[in-house]
Amino acid sequence: MSAPALERLLAVLYTDEATRRAFIADPCGVASALGLDPAETADVERMDPDALELAARSYAAKRASHARKRDRWWLRLF
Repeated sequence: MSAPALERLLAVLYTDEATRRAFIADPCGVASALGLDPAETADVERMDPDALELAARSYAAKRASHARKRDRWWLRLF
């Protein structure tokens, strides 16, 4: 599997809800639109949609947590 194409697909799926919904509805179409070849597309078609949603929520919570910490940088001054 092409690592850059797969990483790009996963990054988009984890961060973009509209693309994730489209992927769940039509994994082959979205995967090939994002540059995966037919063999790679067949591989990602087997991804578990529930696991994908869970991972996306987990990463979103982690990003939000980091953003909150960044927003309170001034607390470290005291």
